Amino acid sequence: MCSGTLLWNSQLWFPMRLREMRTVSSCYMKYMRKAFKQTCDMSPDLEFLRDNNIMPVESPMFLRRLRFWVRLVAHAPPPLRALLAIERHNQKRGTSFACAIIEDLTFVFQRSGKFEELGSPSDCPNCWYEFVKKFPSHFFAVCREVSLLVSPSVLLSVESEDPNIQCEQCARWFSSVALPKHMFKMNGVKSRIGYHVDGVSCKICLKLFWTRTRLLHHLSQRSSKCREAYYVIDHCMSCSERDALDKLESERLKVQKQKGFLRLYAEQPVVRLYGCLRAMDG
Repeated sequence: MCSGTLLWNSQLWFPMRLREMRTVSSCYMKYMRKAFKQTCDMSPDLEFLRDNNIMPVESPMFLRRLRFWVRLVAHAPPPLRALLAIERHNQKRGTSFACAIIEDLTFVFQRSGKFEELGSPSDCPNCWYEFVKKFPSHFFAVCREVSLLVSPSVLLSVESEDPNIQCEQCARWFSSVALPKHMFKMNGVKSRIGYHVDGVSCKICLKLFWTRTRLLHHLSQRSSKCREAYYVIDHCMSCSERDALDKLESERLKVQKQKGFLRLYAEQPVVRLYGCLRAMDG
């Protein structure tokens, strides 16, 4: 029920950037931990999914897209289907719903081994269209089986960054993104990068983020090169100086939340300032 509510109308969520998929995956894992009454369990998300035999969020989204396509084949008028074909022909890979469906069908074709006579979906889309129109139930039953093989790409992308970072307190392993959150939640230890940030623009890539929260997000989760350079070139604030900045930012975020905006909201888009970029090794 919780996954259905979270992923309502998700068959049309495309294209999605990695940041958006990470947000959806985070909400999905939060709801699943609550459903299994394991909110205090600090095990990594992949381990939690394996232990409780839960599909990653990519699996239900994969099924929803294919179910929507099956219904489209069965009930949509020919002009709409022709429009999707034209969209796929004119769009680049990964930028349209039609391209996403072709990728999903290719995954079914490669993993199931039951549709070899139809050929590749990208080469013979009409054969797939005719087959699904005649046997929608059989096709979707195979899709359900294949959905169990969908890889948790979002969780793997997070954990593959630094798979060998161990918490000194509980001896569990975390990625570079997850460890600071774990340390603050369990022990109240603030992230290291926060002691080096006192403005709203990155001193390495010269991007102006307009808020300190967005700059911290850029350094902690988006750009490891900028983060490592900050440790070298920028001074480290004292605890009192950082606490004062955190208090001001917390008050600003509280007002922003009352207005209905998320933490990373800013009235202005990110822009690059004029100046010379700092040289970075690697």
